[in-house]
Amino acid sequence: MYAMRYESTKDKFVKIVKKQLGEKATSFLDSLPSFSDEYQIWYSEAKSIVRQLLPDRIDDFTGYYEKPRNRKDITYETYRISDYPLGLIRRGKLGEIAVGTSAAISCFEQQLAIMQAVKKRFESSLFDIRQIVQADLLDSELEAADLLIKHGFDRAGGAIAGVVMEKHLGQVCENHAIRIRKKTIDFRL
Repeated sequence: MYAMRYESTKDKFVKIVKKQLGEKATSFLDSLPSFSDEYQIWYSEAKSIVRQLLPDRIDDFTGYYEKPRNRKDITYETYRISDYPLGLIRRGKLGEIAVGTSAAISCFEQQLAIMQAVKKRFESSLFDIRQIVQADLLDSELEAADLLIKHGFDRAGGAIAGVVMEKHLGQVCENHAIRIRKKTIDFRL
């Protein structure tokens, strides 16, 4: 993002960076990559991730990069990131600037926002997977407890069922941010 701002609004960006970073501004500016070069790599990888984890947003994501098919004129609203390497878009005999490269910044910001949504989706997917695996393990333990009880080992089966119940209730409390003082259940008869 900083590289794009630097390339499209150089003088203004440099003033802001110098004001905020002081002596460190030069090293920061020197460390910025070329947006045009790095973006293509990022876009290819990000597009693949969006397609897999948030398929309902792939059209939005690619729409910020690809030129609209029915575009007759380039305006701020129709400028896309794929136009960015072309630089300033001029029109008319006098060559006045119609759209500057800074128009691509909002498109890139939207792509970054979609990637943030992908990150949240990925985190919640991992949570869902963890819940499914834990539920499967608890089901297996309950089946083992049931088998023990059927073969006359009531105390052993009850102990396993109690452990399963503790794990489940502990997870419910964790999911709802409920603090519990006692970590085990007392099953004395």
